[in-house]
Amino acid sequence: MRKILFFITFLLLVFQNSSYSQCSNCNANYPSGTFTTTSNSLTTVASCIYGGEYSNYSVTNGETYTWTTCGNSNFDTQLTLTSGGCGGANLAYNDDDCGVQSTITWTATFTGTVTLLVSEFDCSNNSTCMTVEWACTSCGGGGGTPSNDDPCNATPLAVNTTCVNTTGTNVGATSSAGVPLPGCANYTGGDVWFSFTIPASGGYQIDVSDAGGFTDGGMAVYSGTCSALTLIECDDDDGAGLFPMINNAGTPGQTIWVRVWEYGNNSFGDFNICVTEAVPPSACGDSGPNVGTNDFCSTPATLTQGAGTFSSTTSATYSDDLPANINSLFCGSIENNSWYQFTASSTTEIFNFTSVTNCLSGIQAEVYSVTYDANGCCTNFTSMSNCWSPATATSGTVTATGLTVGQDYMLMVDGYAGNACDFTVGNWTGINILPVNIISFLGYAEEKYTQLTWITASEENNDYFIIEKSLDGENYREIGKLNGSGNSTSQIDYQFKDYDIYDELVYYKLYQVDFDGTKKQIGVIVITREKDEISVYPNPASETLNFTFDKVSGQNYTVEYIDVSGRVVDEIIIVNNSNKATSKVFFTLNEGYYLVRISDINGNILKTTSIIKN
Repeated sequence: MRKILFFITFLLLVFQNSSYSQCSNCNANYPSGTFTTTSNSLTTVASCIYGGEYSNYSVTNGETYTWTTCGNSNFDTQLTLTSGGCGGANLAYNDDDCGVQSTITWTATFTGTVTLLVSEFDCSNNSTCMTVEWACTSCGGGGGTPSNDDPCNATPLAVNTTCVNTTGTNVGATSSAGVPLPGCANYTGGDVWFSFTIPASGGYQIDVSDAGGFTDGGMAVYSGTCSALTLIECDDDDGAGLFPMINNAGTPGQTIWVRVWEYGNNSFGDFNICVTEAVPPSACGDSGPNVGTNDFCSTPATLTQGAGTFSSTTSATYSDDLPANINSLFCGSIENNSWYQFTASSTTEIFNFTSVTNCLSGIQAEVYSVTYDANGCCTNFTSMSNCWSPATATSGTVTATGLTVGQDYMLMVDGYAGNACDFTVGNWTGINILPVNIISFLGYAEEKYTQLTWITASEENNDYFIIEKSLDGENYREIGKLNGSGNSTSQIDYQFKDYDIYDELVYYKLYQVDFDGTKKQIGVIVITREKDEISVYPNPASETLNFTFDKVSGQNYTVEYIDVSGRVVDEIIIVNNSNKATSKVFFTLNEGYYLVRISDINGNILKTTSIIKN
């Protein structure tokens, strides 16, 4: 019966608001378009509407409605909402909400019929077709303005080792008053807010992607309190496609506020957002997982001419490093370049690429003279060689001429159209070309062990890893080994568990060892384990989970179960009336891996841990 009633209601809406009629404004007299309606999402309601036309809408007292022409790029629109018909009392008006396009968001003060008049601003062009979108953003008790429409109601995000998405929406979002404007990505309102705490490493990366209807995003990050924010950075298209990505660093424990909006506020729907722990940017602004490697001009590998060879890769994890004027000099587009510095021993130097493998379109390369600023950042380039770009995986030669003996120069190598290739150059040897390209090395204090994780983007002659542990940061002992993958150009995840967890402060050091015994330190991390924490056990679990609130003030807690896609699949409330209590909760989800996120009544995240459901 409910389905039948819904279908009848749907048909009534469709037929009641099925066409636009001509109004005397602008003297338009063109065919009117037809449309259908759905709740809680902006929907194209007119396939072809012209200036000076109107349509009637049924509204319910207290519900909020949005009409917009922001999806258009043609003539200058204006919208007028009246209490009924062309001559009704004006309820709302808008001219230039997004460029020269218009939006009206209105909360009904009565139940009945309203009229939306769509017209061209100066009536000079009424024959151009346009579309109108609308949404009932609070119909049926759902929707309305998003809960995170302002910074003081920001949705908290967890910082993870890999991207764990949270879904947001800009449907019904309004502008945030009293916040510094972001200054990029054509901000015209319609923003929503998130927040997170900077991890112990200080580095973080925020990625936004489409989840349905959100097509071209903007993002800005702020410091301060939710009522007094300071702009840190704004980004438009540094992520995939037309989406933003921000890689930055700050003080561990500091709260960062994240503002997200659609470019021009002209498309409405869902998006994904995630925060991962990242290597902080360098003094030259180099950012991403490969800071400090030959992915960047400021930290190149070093080549020496002589017998032998050196091998490297145009890894897909390498960034498009574009300092100074390099982009205008190069013979092709730059997607994943890397840098190799050498000292000229003659006026002509030859780089013979003897092999290019594991890709289709090959590599492209050129030699430059480079100038630097006081921080060692590359500030200007002059080409000194041919730009080799065969567009296929083949051998070839780069010849640099007119060199000054004793002066340093730079060889840049890029994958053609972003190809990830392995290559070898004859008669040169290289150092600081890491045999193992480490994306991250992180650790977490889990319930019964410390979890260490690291990710390699590529490996060359990698025999094994060594994990060492220290209680004072000076005296280390070996606690484990993991075999490497030898040679690889794909991403590989490694994990190690330390079950000796009885110390509050522990240091871990990771080494990588080549087949020839060469040992290199990867990094050091520090793990703190609080004694007064919330416990979740057993793990793995089958039918029940125990939540122990040890020495935590009595209060109620929200427990969220998050699946591997970042979606909250279940939520429960635990009532805790004492300072030390254990609550047993049925664990009814399907088998798999879940994150358990526990928050207090104010939304502050107290603990995030992983659980396996058997």
